[in-house]
Amino acid sequence: MPYPSQATGETFSFAVYYGSSWSDELVNYDLLILSPLYSEDYVSKLREEGVMVLGYVSISTVGGWEPWASQVTDDIVLSYNPTWGEKVVDASSPKWRRVLLEEAIPWVLSKGFDGVFLDNLDVVDAYPQLRTAIASLVKEVRGAFSKIVIAVNRGFSIAEEVAPYINYVVFESFGTYYDFSEGCYKKWSGSDLKWIEAISEKLSQLSSKHGFKVLALAYADPEQFTEYASYVRKLAQRYGFSYYVADAYLQRVTPLKSLVEEAEPESEGFSPALLAGGFAVALAVALIFAWRRGRYLLIPGPSS
Repeated sequence: MPYPSQATGETFSFAVYYGSSWSDELVNYDLLILSPLYSEDYVSKLREEGVMVLGYVSISTVGGWEPWASQVTDDIVLSYNPTWGEKVVDASSPKWRRVLLEEAIPWVLSKGFDGVFLDNLDVVDAYPQLRTAIASLVKEVRGAFSKIVIAVNRGFSIAEEVAPYINYVVFESFGTYYDFSEGCYKKWSGSDLKWIEAISEKLSQLSSKHGFKVLALAYADPEQFTEYASYVRKLAQRYGFSYYVADAYLQRVTPLKSLVEEAEPESEGFSPALLAGGFAVALAVALIFAWRRGRYLLIPGPSS
């Protein structure tokens, strides 16, 4: 029971899930973005059910957990984030390009994924000197793997450059976000919301020109899910975007009907326990899986 895209009248649903266990809810979605470490048997089962599955690959960082992490040497590391245990790599380095094109992506595809979800394109905002390199890498991925599905996370400042080579753009923190400094979920407002609206207009135009879909990923307070989901749905439908709403750690699958019907999510989706003792567990898991786009969730606002 997927929800409609207002712009096209088509139906399309997606979810982002970085947990390791199986959930029957997964087969209800059209597209899934999963950890590359997700069970190969589960990936195969999902594809048998007609679900498109993409594996996570960071285009500009390594967290040490990746099978290809040992290939990243200190001479191509630009900086280190101790909070998330991630190294920011020099995307212009031939070494990194080889790792990405000859090690990382082939490894993910060997597990049966339909394609890849390229995260951390926003590194170009912190390191402008990488702008050309990141855009070129996306183009090279398409050239090397012409038949796979490619989704990218944000990277709005280079959207025009990468648009011809991708199938999906994930608009993370669309409408809502989790404020780590205050430990709560919030809705964007004021100039930040206007920025989101302006980017949405830009993506809508590029989508019409190049044919990719925009997937709006939002975060919600488990105690206020209905309110947040309704807010995100209305904002996403204004631009014809498909949308998904979940907790900030993406360790649970939101039941699709909770999004469609605006009902309170079932136990397999959000749980108030995350805000109590369970929250500490979720945080620990999230820190272990530092490949969550952690660095870029810490930004104070989309306009920063």
